[in-house]
Amino acid sequence: MGLIKFFIFLLSFLLLSCNKSIYLKTSEIKNGAGIEGSFNLILYGGNYFNDLETVAILDIANDDYVFEPFAPEFRYRVIETLNAEDAFRTAERFVSQHHAFYNATISKIFDTKGSVIGYEVRPLYHPYEFGTFNTIDIDYILREKKVVVKIRLLDHLERRLFDTKEPDTGQSFP
Repeated sequence: MGLIKFFIFLLSFLLLSCNKSIYLKTSEIKNGAGIEGSFNLILYGGNYFNDLETVAILDIANDDYVFEPFAPEFRYRVIETLNAEDAFRTAERFVSQHHAFYNATISKIFDTKGSVIGYEVRPLYHPYEFGTFNTIDIDYILREKKVVVKIRLLDHLERRLFDTKEPDTGQSFP
């Protein structure tokens, strides 16, 4: 029995050590003014009127990296080769469609060497609507030359919006 546990542990260790995923860093900037170049624009979400999992990602065109959302293809669309001005204008218009939209933030996305490989345009909402300005958590995970983008609602919003079970208060009423 001890030998089986050892082999399971060894196999788990080897599988985890083979995973060469690196989480990339972002840094917020004031605006997109002065940014030049050509971008592939990824418009994620916005599929229904109250879609809070909405963000725009500007992938620098013709560089070594390709951004790919970790989601089915119907959750996003890609517009290829836009100049910076058109890409930022389209991104800001896309993320501002929600009725509780307050403002948009722009962040640089860095590779492991500190070079900018893209930008994120994220909506902020009136906090009285959802209890917070920001409603999503985004991870940029580098695997080889592919940047996998994982986008999800903050946990407390997910529970609030989609958990239809009655809260268990420990009390029963006749």
